[in-house]
Amino acid sequence: MALSALWNVVGVMRPVYQQIISSNNGDCLRACVASILELEIEHVPNFMEVPAEWYDSLCDFLCGYSLYPIQVDAGAAHDVGLKPLGYHVVLVDSHALVGKNGRIVHDPLPDPGNKQRYRRKREWILFGVADPARLTTEEKR
Repeated sequence: MALSALWNVVGVMRPVYQQIISSNNGDCLRACVASILELEIEHVPNFMEVPAEWYDSLCDFLCGYSLYPIQVDAGAAHDVGLKPLGYHVVLVDSHALVGKNGRIVHDPLPDPGNKQRYRRKREWILFGVADPARLTTEEKR
């Protein structure tokens, strides 16, 4: 069973790589959001500038796109047979990656030598649509 398609309305991903590599305030989440929304990284804030407020910062940013983040424990979802549809953020080992249909498809680390297998507990950040009717109205134009 897949989670509702409304949980991720973005159908394309353009890989963007992080510019700040740090375990405290790196911008891997910023690069993932830029990749999924097909934005230049400069147009996306570094959500980890204030680590304790990253989720609020992400909410504020996505609101401008009529989206909101939904954080899901991937392990619990998997245990009951759920997986997301489309692109989403995967949080694992203090790092963010881009996933598609529950699988990792892009690691924003720019150095291939730094890539690794991520095995710890994962969470997904799915994108909810704040006003689905607005999307269908805009498509008709």
